Amino acid sequence: MKKALIGIGFSVAALTLALSNAQDQTTLKILGFKVGAELAALPALNERFTKETGIKVEYEAISDAGGFAEVIRTRFAGGDVPDVFMNHGRDEAKTFAPAGYMADLSAEPWVKTLTASAASVAKIGGKTYLLPAEFVSLGLYYNTALLEKAGIKSLPQTYSQFLSALNTSKTKGINPFLVPGKDGWAFVTSLIMATELWRTNPDLTEDMLAGKVKFDSTGWRTVFTNLANLGKRGLIDTTLNLGIDGSQAMNEFKAGRLAFLVHGSWEVTGLKKNFPNLKFGFMGFPSGPANTKPVGIVLPGVAWAVSAKSKNAVAARKYVAFWAQEKNLNDWLVSANAFSPLKGGVVPLPSEMKPFSDAAADDRAINFPLADWPAGFQDAYAKATIEAMQGKDIRTILRGLDQSFSKK
Repeated sequence: MKKALIGIGFSVAALTLALSNAQDQTTLKILGFKVGAELAALPALNERFTKETGIKVEYEAISDAGGFAEVIRTRFAGGDVPDVFMNHGRDEAKTFAPAGYMADLSAEPWVKTLTASAASVAKIGGKTYLLPAEFVSLGLYYNTALLEKAGIKSLPQTYSQFLSALNTSKTKGINPFLVPGKDGWAFVTSLIMATELWRTNPDLTEDMLAGKVKFDSTGWRTVFTNLANLGKRGLIDTTLNLGIDGSQAMNEFKAGRLAFLVHGSWEVTGLKKNFPNLKFGFMGFPSGPANTKPVGIVLPGVAWAVSAKSKNAVAARKYVAFWAQEKNLNDWLVSANAFSPLKGGVVPLPSEMKPFSDAAADDRAINFPLADWPAGFQDAYAKATIEAMQGKDIRTILRGLDQSFSKK
């Protein structure tokens, strides 16, 4: 009897060891574009996943500057596929999903937990291929100390109030507003249109793609006129703005020489850490008519996908499901100052972001509209925004955009 028990005990131990060894052999190859400091909470999350599941993770980082987009396309074409890979929102998925490179995740339980914005990003052709892991935001930074110096006691909520705040700042000798002209005017118009157009028509992108709404229309004329007025009223130095990029504009804000700046929420952590004396906040763009509130723009950042030809499909789906758990996802969101893709998801964001967080909680935030416009049209649109700032006739600009849009 004793020998039998010993034999049984040995068999159970051997079986456990065998199962453990088999599981240890499962190693997920993950390819992403986050590198260095951008990794944030990713290494710790990968360690937690391994500890909970026994599945190893090999994360390979290739930055955008290092050619991530080209590398991943080359590998898929050559059959050297990762098990799980990052997407820039849905950018890669637009090509890879129709080509059969991405696994259909529509039946995964976490799909039902996504917000409407996240669900729309995750789908290609009616099927879910992505888990959006974050939504970063595009909005308006403001220097609290400079606004106080100018005597501005409350944040502008409408476009007229914003113009008034800019004018007041300028009369006090403060540089009121800076836009990185090399890459920022299209962002400003997207913020203006968020309040002016999408506020009343959430389906505007679909309507434009269907030809139901034209650029040469009342709403779009207001958007481009509001943009052009920033220069016409002398509230922005168009010569300076047309010659700088986003990094240079942010440097001006960091130095405390700027009242307002359009930029992304991803800069908040660095500002707090490296410029502790800088008092600032982050809000939606005040560009609507009277009695409206600012509408913010959210952009899908990192999104996870599973390769259709992964040799570790079950483990790969487990990895994505791990990220869909709020307790895990929040660690990433906090480190990235990002908004949750999950229904009811609450992320303890910095107090500086409260004005924007309030807008998002109040359903005053939309997905970045330019992302779903025809490929190649963005360049024509960016050029048009610069032409508006240079004083070109608005109707002529908008008619040209309609022609470009219809050809794409």
